[in-house]
Amino acid sequence: LPKVVTGCIWEYALGGCEGNTLHYRPLHTLSYLITWQISSQPWVFHLVNLFYFFSAVFLTFVFIKLLTKNGIIAFFAAVFFLIHPINTEVVNWASTVTDLLLVIFVLLSLILYILYRNTNSLKYLLGACLGYFLAMLSKEPAVFVVPMLVVALDLFVLRMPLRQMVRLRELKRYLLFALPFLIYFLMRMGALGGLGGLTSKEDYFGGFSFGERIYTFVALFIYYLKEMLYPYPLVFYHDFQIRSSLLHPMFLLSLILLGCFAALFFVLLKRKKHVFVFSLAWVVIFFFPMLVFFNVAGQNVFAERYLFGSGIGLGLFVSLLLYPLWARKRIAIFLVVGALVGVSWFFVFPRNAVWKDTVSLLQATLIQNPKATKIREYLAGHAD
Repeated sequence: LPKVVTGCIWEYALGGCEGNTLHYRPLHTLSYLITWQISSQPWVFHLVNLFYFFSAVFLTFVFIKLLTKNGIIAFFAAVFFLIHPINTEVVNWASTVTDLLLVIFVLLSLILYILYRNTNSLKYLLGACLGYFLAMLSKEPAVFVVPMLVVALDLFVLRMPLRQMVRLRELKRYLLFALPFLIYFLMRMGALGGLGGLTSKEDYFGGFSFGERIYTFVALFIYYLKEMLYPYPLVFYHDFQIRSSLLHPMFLLSLILLGCFAALFFVLLKRKKHVFVFSLAWVVIFFFPMLVFFNVAGQNVFAERYLFGSGIGLGLFVSLLLYPLWARKRIAIFLVVGALVGVSWFFVFPRNAVWKDTVSLLQATLIQNPKATKIREYLAGHAD
């Protein structure tokens, strides 16, 4: 048990944590440890993932019902999140416990934060800070995701004026979230050394020119949105090319589409569609850390698991679009949702077989993406 907080998930393989890794995820280790006490059989680990997944879906319903004060919108938003094919990787892969726990504790933190805003009770604010702390112990992006969502919630949904948000009284409340961050960072430093692992052997922030970073930010932004809206085919290892030319056709097209997204955001904001705006902000905030710190992912700068949390925002957006039709076209809505469930099943059910074992996954990935040399290395190593 002490190693849960003093070690790292790949400590044995790395030959120690200090100076070797950026990843500090104690709840990942704790989940494995507890599951192993139940059974070492793979199906038990998969069952735990399913439990976490359905917990995230339930919390999505609770959160959106609190947010919109509308059970119908919350129900359909949770359904859309539940059936999105992009979730397949997170649910099937036992190693993505981190992504599941991240979403669970982000949702818990925001649920408690809304309760705090509704009641002004300090216990809920402290609970939101605890949720933030547990989210950080699950996966590193929580450091940015929770504060950004809290600000987006105050700004777009609770409609708090900016001048009020920067007053000393409000700043003190926001700064309370700094306490769990400080504790988390000190724990990281104790386990990983340096600046909490930032000075490890790998170069997490360098190695790319300014042009490559701009290209990747814009093109990857659009690639994420595309996969959210049209995730077919599901692929474990995507072939995303990092380029430096800002005149490349892919960059120019991505820049135009990014402009369209920004225009939609500001039109909705101008028309005071605040929950719509928040749903779009939610989608982007969950994958935003990967746009800036894409070096951390190594060669695979895009992965379907990074979109897991964004699916909640998309589900909310679609549910908000359908809700005005609810009063007079309920049968049509159920038919549309039923059709989406069927399409999702068509994508997901065959894909589950790919995750049967390591060899099946790697071989299927190479068929889809023959250029994935890293996957060939993994497959060769597994064969040895």
